[in-house]
Amino acid sequence: MKPVLVPLEHVDYYFPLMSGYLDKAIKHNRCTSWTIPELWMACRKGDVFMFVDDYQNPRNVMVVEFPIYANERVLYIALMGGQGGPDIDWDETMKNVHKIKENNGCKRVISHLRDGWFRRFKTKKLTTLCEIEVP
Repeated sequence: MKPVLVPLEHVDYYFPLMSGYLDKAIKHNRCTSWTIPELWMACRKGDVFMFVDDYQNPRNVMVVEFPIYANERVLYIALMGGQGGPDIDWDETMKNVHKIKENNGCKRVISHLRDGWFRRFKTKKLTTLCEIEVP
C-alpha cells in the first residue's frame, strides 16, 4: 500500500467511502474518543490528515497527526482501517509511511498499537501510556 494524501478539498468525497473502516478502527482503538462526525470535521479542518491506498478504488485508510512528542515532531498514526488482506505488503507500506515522516520534518513514527499489530511491525516501546483514575 502506498498511502496517498487526500487533499482537504477532496475529504468530503473520500471520507464517506472510508467511514465504515474508520468507525471500526475507532471502536477497536483504546486511545481515542473520536466519533465519526468529529473525525470528519478534523480531517476537513486539517487538524488530522487522511491517506488512502488508491484514489480510484480506495480500500484502506490511515489517519495521521503531526504532534510534538517528547520535544520532537512525530508522525502519529491515529487510525488505520480497511480491507487489508494478503495483497498488502506491510514492509513497503511502512517504508512509504517513513517517507511521509521525512517529508514532514518528523523524527519518528509512533502509534498506539493493538496487540495484533505487533505481529506486523518492528517496534520499539517508547513508554507505557496509562490513564490514571481517581479512586
